[in-house]
Parts: sequence; structure tokens; C-alpha cells
Amino acid sequence: VAAPPGAIDAIELADGRTMIIRAATAEDADAICALYRNLPRADRRRRFFGTFAPQRDWCVDWATVGDRGGFVAVAVVDDEVVSDAGYAPREDGDGSLAVTVAVDWRGWLGAYLLDVLVRHAAEHGVRNLQAEVLLENAPMLSMLSRRDPVALEHDDGVVRLSVGTTGSVPAWPPGERR
Repeated sequence: VAAPPGAIDAIELADGRTMIIRAATAEDADAICALYRNLPRADRRRRFFGTFAPQRDWCVDWATVGDRGGFVAVAVVDDEVVSDAGYAPREDGDGSLAVTVAVDWRGWLGAYLLDVLVRHAAEHGVRNLQAEVLLENAPMLSMLSRRDPVALEHDDGVVRLSVGTTGSVPAWPPGERR
């Protein structure tokens, strides 16, 4: 399946539908909010470290983080956002990573979108992607473990992991004194 203009990829699904992977826009805000609203409470806790349910203004801000040096990709099936993955710029020059996948789409999509993010970050000079992850978030820890992360810090059930975008080992952030 050929990707439509502006899309990153088009994936033909086993049921005959097509999943489009593309950069998020402000117009995706309502669909992104619906993605989060439909997550089980435990999943929202793993994503937001609480039962936070993002409002539209937050979703617009997330969808347009590309305007501020980051990037968010969405996976869309039948006009429904079934996953988002992105990074926001950090003060140290790295990207702050987040991935969310609707329950019915788990198993491969998160890792696929992480690959999309890593490629995008590398192409835009972002050397590492960092994620703060609850130690109970086994799916995210498993996905990141396949990229040989470095643990930058850990505290009270949370670990901050860094994955490199240009090699198998992350680079230390600029200014890091360790």
C-alpha cells in the first residue's frame, strides 16, 4: 500500500483496512483526547503517573509539539487515532519520549512507532530519547530494553531511561558531568 502524500507509512492490515502513520496536527487533538479517554485507568496512570485525563488544550499542545522542536506521530485507522508516540525537546538537547497505544492495537505498534521516532530524532539532530517510566510499566520497559537503554536515574518506583538515536548506545547529554 502506498502512503498518501505527507504520510510516513501506510500499512495494510489483515482485515483489509489501512493504517496510516503520519505526523500529528492540531486537527488530531480530539482524536488524541479520545485515545486517552478510552484507556483503562491503569494505563493512564502508567502514561501520566496519575489518572490524569487530558483536556483538549493539552492534546492540541501535544499534537503540535513539532512546532517547538519535537515530533508526534499518530497511527490512524478509519479516522481513529489508535496510537501516538512522540518526543518533546528537553533542556539538555535530548527528547522526552512518550508512547501510547490503544489496548486493541498492542503487541507491535508501539515498537514500530518508537522506530519512527528514533529515525526522526536522528534526522533532526536529537541524539537521545529519554523516558521516565514507572517500574510497573512492563510493556514500556520491555520495548525500551530492546534498544539497549542507559538508566540515567531512578527514584521511588520511576526510572529515567535514555536510548540513542544514532547508535546502539546513547550519548551523554551535553553538559553531563558524569
